[in-house]
Amino acid sequence: MLRAAQKSMAFRVEKATCYAISKRLVEGWSIEDLDKATSPESLSLAADDYRQSMSTARKWIAAELKAHGFATEETEAA
Repeated sequence: MLRAAQKSMAFRVEKATCYAISKRLVEGWSIEDLDKATSPESLSLAADDYRQSMSTARKWIAAELKAHGFATEETEAA
């Protein structure tokens, strides 16, 4: 579960970082805007909204349980 939580948070922060970098290609975004979007404070906001990643984390947990032979019908349905 710890690994799924870490993976989920890393995914959210990576997604926010990639989004900020891609916005740099849009006209009107300065290097300062990019710095603000990739600041620890901004990335922390992305990680804080963990509820959006719960379904993904549950899928990762179910896959790990299944891979190790611990999956049940309940965990596969989650």
